[in-house]
Amino acid sequence: MRASRIAVVALLLAAIAVAAVLLQRSRFGHEAFAPGDRVRVVASDPAAPNENGTVTLPPLPVTGDERGWSGHVRRVAGAPPRFWITLDRPRPRPDAPPLRGLELPAAALVRR
Repeated sequence: MRASRIAVVALLLAAIAVAAVLLQRSRFGHEAFAPGDRVRVVASDPAAPNENGTVTLPPLPVTGDERGWSGHVRRVAGAPPRFWITLDRPRPRPDAPPLRGLELPAAALVRR
């Protein structure tokens, strides 16, 4: 009898976890980006307008400093998911090394 109660509780917890993921996806609607997806940054984004890149895992220095990363997605409560993009061409910056990758919200990305 005790084992069946544990199984029911485990099943209920699994259902709650799945519902939470589905709610997150429906709320922000941009969970379809996966590592390896080719994307273009929208023209209105000041960081890298119209640049092409690939959704990848962020480098270790980024994930070590920032909380909320789960693989290629960074989630912060109440905000849309953000993705790590490795740019096809390093973007020159004054007084800094070229920009090779950056974190962008899903709304700034268009699938190529």
